[in-house]
Amino acid sequence: MRDLPEPPVLWRAGTTRLLDFSDKKNKTKPVVLIIPSLINRYHVLDMDKKQSFVRDLAKAGFRPLLLDWGVPGAEEITFGFDEYLTKRLFPALNYAQKMAGEKVHVIGYCMGGLLAAALAVHAADAIRSLVFLATPWDFHSDKDQAARVKKMLPQLEPIIKQQGELPVDVLQCFFISLQPFALLDKFLRFAAMKKGSAEERTFVLIEDWVNEGVPLAGNVAMSCLQGWYGENTPICNTWKILGKSIRPQEINLPSLHVIPQNDKIVPPASAKALAGLMRKSTVLQPEFGHISMMVNAAARDRLWPSVFSWLASH
Repeated sequence: MRDLPEPPVLWRAGTTRLLDFSDKKNKTKPVVLIIPSLINRYHVLDMDKKQSFVRDLAKAGFRPLLLDWGVPGAEEITFGFDEYLTKRLFPALNYAQKMAGEKVHVIGYCMGGLLAAALAVHAADAIRSLVFLATPWDFHSDKDQAARVKKMLPQLEPIIKQQGELPVDVLQCFFISLQPFALLDKFLRFAAMKKGSAEERTFVLIEDWVNEGVPLAGNVAMSCLQGWYGENTPICNTWKILGKSIRPQEINLPSLHVIPQNDKIVPPASAKALAGLMRKSTVLQPEFGHISMMVNAAARDRLWPSVFSWLASH
């Protein structure tokens, strides 16, 4: 159903691509490197002609360069966070900076925000500012959620070791387990939608995106499940990449933290923990959810302009 034109590819390595969402009018505008989550395609940031965060960012006077992780190939499936940083994020940032001829803004969405923080710890000199969209940091802020993940880990670990990855179907079950009754509720709402309506189209687009998830490399999956959820390594300053702890309190860059108040995937308290650690943080707390902050038409009018305005001031 999604019928947007494919943007130009500026750079690629393995299955990772750097997509250029700029138009002819903003080739010299400030560059923004956008990092999505590793477990979903980037399409939530570019959902439809009338609902595209990255295309609206271009219209606001920026040059958005978006990382498309793709589906992990033979190389990526062996990656841990060290490799994702050295073989994908560093080269992408270097490319973006050379193109800009100056420091670049970096936006991270959800898991991509944690990667943006790691990038800032290791390459702050190339970064102008940071925007964290629904980015978790304290994985034990919701005790029930953390307990459910810990309980699932003994069942997930053998699958990851056997297959070398956390498969898409297992990831789907994992997220459904975080909100076990939400699945029935959303399809009851779908059944009540007017056939052929914009609401129905948006619902299908979101479901297509959710079900187009990609597997997570085994080493990364274990770092997330055992490290983030199990040991709460980010908030404990024990999450390390390339031997260095990822400590937000050491990042001396302006940062914007968009913390949706109705987020059921990343508890607001988890995201607030990151904002509280950063030296130069600004916080927005919109009345949206984890996904609706990108796909709800109201977010385009009531949230995105605030993000663009903040970027323009930095």
